[in-house]
Amino acid sequence: MKNRKFSLILTFLFVFNSIFVAQITLKELPKIDYEKINPVIFGKTTARTIIPLNENWTCYPENISQQTKVNIPCSFSGTDIFYFVTNFNLSNTQINNFAFFLNFFGISYYSEVEINDMIIFKSKGGEIPFRLKIPNEILHSEKPNNLKIKIHHNLNSKSTIPFNKNYLSPENLGGITRDVFLELVPKIHFENYDIKYSITKDNSSANLNIFFKLNDLTDNINFNSFTVDATLLNKFKQEIKSYKGVGGNFSIDKINSFNIALENPALWSPASPDYYYITLKLISSNQIIDEVTQLVSFSSKKIEEDKIYFNGKPLKILGTTYYSYDAKYKNLISYQKLVEDLKLIKNTGFNAVRFAKHLPHPFALEICQELGLLAFIELPINSIYDELCSDELFQKKAKEYLEEFIDNYGKYPSVLAIGLGSSYIPDSEEQINFINELNRLVKEKLHILTYASFVSFPQIVIDDLDFYGVEIYSKPIEQIKEELSRSIETFGKAKIFFSEITYPNYNGSTNGYENPFSLEAQAKYFSDIFTLTEEQEITTTFLNTLLQYKGDYPSLYSGFNQEGKYSISIISKQHGLNTIAYKLIKSKLISGEQVTIPIGNKDKGAPLFFILVGLLLLVLTALLINSKRKFREDVSRSLLKPYNFFSDIRDHRIFAGIHIFFMMLLLSASAALLIENILFYFRANILFDKFLLSFGSKTLIDIVGYLAWNTEMGFLILFGSIIILIILLSIIIHIFSFFIRTKILFSSIFFLLIWALVPLTLLIPIELILYRVLLENIINVYIFIFLGICFIWLIQRIIKGIYIIFDVRPIFVYLISFLLILITIGGLVFYFQLTESTIYFIVNAIKQYSFL
Repeated sequence: MKNRKFSLILTFLFVFNSIFVAQITLKELPKIDYEKINPVIFGKTTARTIIPLNENWTCYPENISQQTKVNIPCSFSGTDIFYFVTNFNLSNTQINNFAFFLNFFGISYYSEVEINDMIIFKSKGGEIPFRLKIPNEILHSEKPNNLKIKIHHNLNSKSTIPFNKNYLSPENLGGITRDVFLELVPKIHFENYDIKYSITKDNSSANLNIFFKLNDLTDNINFNSFTVDATLLNKFKQEIKSYKGVGGNFSIDKINSFNIALENPALWSPASPDYYYITLKLISSNQIIDEVTQLVSFSSKKIEEDKIYFNGKPLKILGTTYYSYDAKYKNLISYQKLVEDLKLIKNTGFNAVRFAKHLPHPFALEICQELGLLAFIELPINSIYDELCSDELFQKKAKEYLEEFIDNYGKYPSVLAIGLGSSYIPDSEEQINFINELNRLVKEKLHILTYASFVSFPQIVIDDLDFYGVEIYSKPIEQIKEELSRSIETFGKAKIFFSEITYPNYNGSTNGYENPFSLEAQAKYFSDIFTLTEEQEITTTFLNTLLQYKGDYPSLYSGFNQEGKYSISIISKQHGLNTIAYKLIKSKLISGEQVTIPIGNKDKGAPLFFILVGLLLLVLTALLINSKRKFREDVSRSLLKPYNFFSDIRDHRIFAGIHIFFMMLLLSASAALLIENILFYFRANILFDKFLLSFGSKTLIDIVGYLAWNTEMGFLILFGSIIILIILLSIIIHIFSFFIRTKILFSSIFFLLIWALVPLTLLIPIELILYRVLLENIINVYIFIFLGICFIWLIQRIIKGIYIIFDVRPIFVYLISFLLILITIGGLVFYFQLTESTIYFIVNAIKQYSFL
């Protein structure tokens, strides 16, 4: 007996720990082969040395001394603060002859970098790459140098970019999520260098403007004996042209520059991705002092006459969104995986990639350059609400973030356009002003195209914004066509583009596209989109998305999955490249082969379960009510004369017996079936999805999502939960009875609640057909008003029963009940508003939904 009790206690503790105590987990990528990666990405040259720091780290969470050995990149979950520690060795010669720069391709989120017990950097947050100068005086040659990084990963809804609940965004875990390396640079070196170019209208010649600044950390060099040589190489590293600089004219106090003219440059385009390398060498006495290499490509682009011209020719951009995600390693992604994914995108026939709602890995942009993929990159700001757009502190943070973003990503030639965020509301003045401020900043720093993505067709012209993205979430094609025509009149065909076309396929393979949200329906939808873009001559379209990924929160709209996978991808692990949508897209973009999509027969999808359970409850209720004349009269009196009936309960003149127990089961089943009907109807509703996301609780979404998407089990869980709720409510009301003089039996309160809920039996016939009626979407507003009135009626009956049994004044019970409800609901709302800005997100979601 003791062993059984101990087992029960142990089981309870295990379940409690699993549910309420976060489990710390680590993910790390396997060792990276740097020989397969273009050294230009790391800045490696004959004069500059790279020391990879991806291996032999130890890590541990805050306040826990136990350490774990890991390699970088590495991510963590289950805690907010984590420490990563490693050592690296340097020789005395290296310290004397080189300057040292610590490079991070990405840390999420806030970081504090410490070397040899000295803090050298505190980040403002974000996964933007950064480069740190390490003071030589703090480095050791006689013993290992200690590198310690404190990472705080706690995204919120007010001050972090991205927010903690971007809609349909990829999973975001904390950690050193990308590569780390130490860069050894000669003490006399190129401190800043930049390459700009201009190209003639006929693309027959180009002029390279090379800017650089020299730095001398020895403080005793005369640059009169130095020259700067520049060499232009093609993508095969073959020399095309060279330039010999003249010494004596360089200064460490100013930016130096020179030009290189190039006739008949090879132009970069998606069809022919030609590019060059520019190598700058700082030379003294025929020795290379420093050397840097940068990739450059030549292309011209302009928007004119409702078309995008690329290298003087009209270009139609057909792309896919891409989310850096690995099924095994989550938000950690290797160079090899990026190559594999982007090659698949290119081989499908796409010529562009939109890195949506997250920051791309620098590797990805280099790979796009080599493969011939235009890159659309953007700030990971999604569904921002008006109040935050107007907040001066957030505006300042967003601008600082954008400046770092531009400095680090603006140099990649594959980047065609920079995005200012997504899911903006088309008519929001605050959000339009916010976009305006960000756009002005980009245009001041770079000569590049910009865009913003809206939840529907934009309505307000934004100064100097080049593209207006439109997000489509399975909206009917005819409605899209009508709204698109109006937008084209305002903005023109070239400025409007589809930034993401989303059509879920959670119903899998069926007999044809008449079945919505199936693989066949997805293929038909994308086919109709292609037809629409051709008819309307839309220049740019992105499908969402080719490859499967998962997010931090499950989504009901995209087909609930407890693992967080979104059923919106064109290909998946289950179906591979064999989906009909993939075959259709590839045929449209490359092969031109005809792909036939079966029509099939439409299945309205009303679960037979609702009808069977409803009929069973109807029969059982009729049998129970008519089993005894006295019980039938009691049911009638409880509905028609509740005051007298509850008085009889108080005076113990109602003897329930076994009937009341069965009535409780039937009432609980009726309530469960009603709730399950409503949840099933809303299971893929995007507003309901965003409403749940507004609370920022994965547990809440998991519970509601499971109930909505698992009809039979959901009904059973709700059935049991309602019985428990009746018992708990009886206990709470009984506790309040201790504060009055009259002694109230627990059984009286328990019977009172059951009899107060008797009107639920009247709803059973409605529950038989409720889902089918809701599907018609004709009288839904009236249905929900009716159900709301019924709910208020039930609450009123419970309150009436309480003041009759307690024998107190009605106003007193009504007041206490109102205050308790107000405090409970108000407390929850206040808590979630304070911690998650829930009200702002709900209001924003309602505004968005009005356009969807």
